[in-house]
Amino acid sequence: MKELLKKLWQWLLDQTNIDEMIEAEVEEVKKEYKETKAKIKEVKEEVEHRVERVREEVKDVVETAQKVKSQIDDIKGAVKGEERKGRKPKKQSTSKSNTNTTKPSAKKPRVKKN
Repeated sequence: MKELLKKLWQWLLDQTNIDEMIEAEVEEVKKEYKETKAKIKEVKEEVEHRVERVREEVKDVVETAQKVKSQIDDIKGAVKGEERKGRKPKKQSTSKSNTNTTKPSAKKPRVKKN
């Protein structure tokens, strides 16, 4: 009798495709999970890259802001009448190449080509 019930139960299971549908659904969920995991990894890498770029740009802005502050302090000193603290201006050399007094020759008018 027990053997007959097992055979009957197996025959009923064979008549339905519920377990096959469940297996197919499980495989689909596994596939979607792997795809989602890969997408999450890509997004994470992109976000990390962008965060690093933002850090670099913020560092540049901080350095520039410090230079601007220094220049503002120089303006404040100029208003008070203090001497300039920056680089000294270069002296102009009086070599012959700099004191060329000849005028450049007049340009020839352009001739149109046919």
